[in-house]
Amino acid sequence: MFSSWIMQIILSELLGVSTTIESGRPNNEASMDFYDAGLRFDYASQIYDWDALYTASEHPDCESFQVGRKQSGEEYRTCAHVMPEAWDGQKAIMDDAVKEGIIVPASKSSKMCCCMYTFASNLIFTLH
Repeated sequence: MFSSWIMQIILSELLGVSTTIESGRPNNEASMDFYDAGLRFDYASQIYDWDALYTASEHPDCESFQVGRKQSGEEYRTCAHVMPEAWDGQKAIMDDAVKEGIIVPASKSSKMCCCMYTFASNLIFTLH
């Protein structure tokens, strides 16, 4: 969790990229953000939210996507661009996501993958 906060601070403060941490629930129900005004620290609804990465690959602007869903009365759907780590128990799912171009693993030989979604601008980011 603390590594996620560090990533959020670096992205927000140094790179000027607006970030939130996906908890699996709408922000009015739960938050894991470093910048949460109420200093809430809720646990995620699931450990590895692969669906959130797939959603982000279809809808690169998660915030606008969520606003549109809320306005049309649709149920909340997780959306995230980054999964900081996934352990070897997720290898089959991770391999499928790599084949589909959703994520880029940091290392093929590592038992842990640090991965990011490949953004619509065709920039590929990996964390080492």
